Amino acid sequence: MTSPGICVHSGEKWSIENCKLFYLTKTKMLEGKFCSGLICGKLLKDFKTNMERFDYISDWAVKRIGVVDRVVIEGYAYAATGRVFDIGELTGILKHKLYNSSTKTDTATPTQIKKFATGSGAATKEHMYDAWYKETGVDLMQEMTPRRSSVSSPVSDVVDAYFICKWNFFNLAAS
Repeated sequence: MTSPGICVHSGEKWSIENCKLFYLTKTKMLEGKFCSGLICGKLLKDFKTNMERFDYISDWAVKRIGVVDRVVIEGYAYAATGRVFDIGELTGILKHKLYNSSTKTDTATPTQIKKFATGSGAATKEHMYDAWYKETGVDLMQEMTPRRSSVSSPVSDVVDAYFICKWNFFNLAAS
């Protein structure tokens, strides 16, 4: 709702260099390009209504995704609390826009992505970040949120988007 992440990969070989990562943020300091332009954050404005927010975020996502063979969206967390209905509505609108653009859409559960990235479906944000850092060597926390002592948005959103995209590359893209 406030910090979605997107990873778009191009090329025949999986590599961080073949990825472009995007996110939205409500924090002015986190707007801009990071990691030599590999990651691009855009400031999320305030909205009068949820429908205005849903339309804006889904349009932003579809534009960033561009023309691709398949999109994988993270599924709902079964134990989630809070604005779960709003997240569901936003996701439904995004899926509808992707459908209208003839983009094949699949879903991966948070547990699938965590297990793929770390070996454990119960991985924490810190475990996911550690897997990211071990694989890429990119210290996102130092570059994006150096004053924070724990993994938080948008770092965790970028990490999740990266591993969702990688999971698609190795598990679905060939099918």
